[in-house]
Amino acid sequence: LALVWPALVAGAIVGAAIAYVMWRRSPKSDGGDRAVDLGNPFELKPALFFAFLLAVISVAAAYGADKFGAGGLYLVGLISGLADVDAVTLSVGKQAAAGSVAATIAGGAVLIAVASNIAVKGGMALSIGGRKTGLAVLAAFAAISAAGALAFFVT
Repeated sequence: LALVWPALVAGAIVGAAIAYVMWRRSPKSDGGDRAVDLGNPFELKPALFFAFLLAVISVAAAYGADKFGAGGLYLVGLISGLADVDAVTLSVGKQAAAGSVAATIAGGAVLIAVASNIAVKGGMALSIGGRKTGLAVLAAFAAISAAGALAFFVT
């Protein structure tokens, strides 16, 4: 966290500014908002899936770092970020704490996973929200990622 906090803060600031601008420019609601079905937060299936995902990513991260060094760990971050950021964050954080991976490499892997994850979410916005919404979200996500990368490499 000590190494990635500037990137996270920079991304959060840029993201908050973009969200504010988008909110101010959005059309006002007509009062016909729909309720969102959130489901049961204590369901066992998602918890088991996350445990499985964490185990797979932990093994892949250890193998990638051992066999291919930083590049292998970055690739694991990129691929795992397509689905989830939490598992790779926990895995590389544990490796960095144990001293088996340099903290800068672990931080880089987490930031790559974050960028990969928001790219997937941008693609979802494009496919679900249409071209105008999707491109706006993708541009916002690109700005957030760029701010985070800049802060990470400058500090």
